[in-house]
Amino acid sequence: MIIKTLSELQSPDERTLRFTPYGLGLDRALTPEAAVAYHQAVMAAHTLAPEVADGTRRSFEMLRDLYVRGVFDYAVFTTVHDRALLLMEQSLRDRFVAFHNGSVTFVDRDNGRHLVAVDRYEQVVDAIRRHQFQRLSTGAGRRSIRFNGLLRDLHGWAREVGLLRGQRSRCIERALCSLRNSAAHPNGFHLLTPVEAALTISDMAEFVNRLWGHPTPGGRLYPAPVERVVAVLSWSGERFAVIPAEVFLHQEWPDSSEWRHAVIRCVPGDPDLPFFDSRYESTRFPAQVLHGAQDTSDTLEWLRAHAPSGDTCDIVDRTFFVRVAATDVYRPISKETARSLPRAERDGRWYSILADTPCDALHHVRHLLGAAARGSRGRRPCEDCPATTLRQGSYAQIMGTDRAARLSPPVVRAPLALPRRTSQGAV
Repeated sequence: MIIKTLSELQSPDERTLRFTPYGLGLDRALTPEAAVAYHQAVMAAHTLAPEVADGTRRSFEMLRDLYVRGVFDYAVFTTVHDRALLLMEQSLRDRFVAFHNGSVTFVDRDNGRHLVAVDRYEQVVDAIRRHQFQRLSTGAGRRSIRFNGLLRDLHGWAREVGLLRGQRSRCIERALCSLRNSAAHPNGFHLLTPVEAALTISDMAEFVNRLWGHPTPGGRLYPAPVERVVAVLSWSGERFAVIPAEVFLHQEWPDSSEWRHAVIRCVPGDPDLPFFDSRYESTRFPAQVLHGAQDTSDTLEWLRAHAPSGDTCDIVDRTFFVRVAATDVYRPISKETARSLPRAERDGRWYSILADTPCDALHHVRHLLGAAARGSRGRRPCEDCPATTLRQGSYAQIMGTDRAARLSPPVVRAPLALPRRTSQGAV
């Protein structure tokens, strides 16, 4: 160990000063005062909800404070990263105890149920060890699940009872569990950057808040519902624009029939709006057609008469329906569109898929078809795709036999709308 003086311990680490708000500064560096302010601001952006258990909160606050010490010792960032991964299991344990509110029901090998009083997670582990319990009841009307008290089964429990949501986040959670195991059982020395440490802190803040029922606005793992606005899709030939409705109402348009317009609700900035197709789910975020493709005067008249407003929508765990007929795989559609299909378009095999985006749902069905060709069965929560198979079968089996008359949505296809179907053999 190198013995340092107090002055040397208080000196900033040159490596940390190179990490600036604008990226890595190879030819410049922050001043010590600016570095301290910057890294504190980074940590201040990540907070926990008031309901989070005290033990988890204290551990998180300790890591935020320790992160700032990296200004004086670059190696601190690696410690923060590794310790933050361990917070994943601590938060799951604390949430497990709070969720069960004093008692846990275990299931033995003979399917007998045993109520165990617990107020600390150590009592849960002790009950499993002493009585050799292998399964846990997840509540009235729910099935029991495998449970050994360790991280993997804790994560499975949180998913089973609905504390964690999202299909892409499910895949990331699996990676975080693997990283946590590597941090708990290291194979060698490693040195990480403040960027990696800050990202892990951010992920853990989202993870913990989601466990206590709080999604993160603009979050990477567990985003909160987003606002949709009323916009107008306008196109003429190869020209295309997405215009906010309030702007469209006050914009001057040439007296020409070459422009077509459709009024929709959409998330601002959705990069897939040029591919909008009212019959198929083709945008990254949910989009809803309000008024079909019309000329300028008709669109202006409709907007003034109806004055539509925006709303909010959930962007994770969306349900899509995919049809496979002969060698064709049709693009995902919504439940409302599926119920309005004519009988001629109901044949083939149907899949009900839980996914965050329509692309994920489509790729998952293609994966299932490939797995079937190889003689294997696709698992319901897919370990290869960010999607979950809910049901599969005929149209009647998937949608039921509801014969109520349903109106088809107005047909609107943006200029770059993709084909409605692809071959099973296509990439």
